[in-house]
Amino acid sequence: MRDYYDSENLADTALIQSALSDFNSLPANASDIRPLLTEGGAYSYANGGQVLSSQDHSDRVQVARMMVPHAIAMTVHLLNHAATRF
Repeated sequence: MRDYYDSENLADTALIQSALSDFNSLPANASDIRPLLTEGGAYSYANGGQVLSSQDHSDRVQVARMMVPHAIAMTVHLLNHAATRF
């Protein structure tokens, strides 16, 4: 049996592509990544709280379909930034 990550298609490439545009890229010369991390935290805080008070599967999937692509997108931005710095 596949886990929910796969069966619920939480890493849908269209969702990730959309999420990439929700973050501001760091300036090429920036050594401080906290602004990007703060954006990710703000998104999580604004959109992820529903799962703290619900055990309903559909609530959790709804939140995961927002949070997982945004977590992947934030990681892509961080890795792209690191690749240009080192």
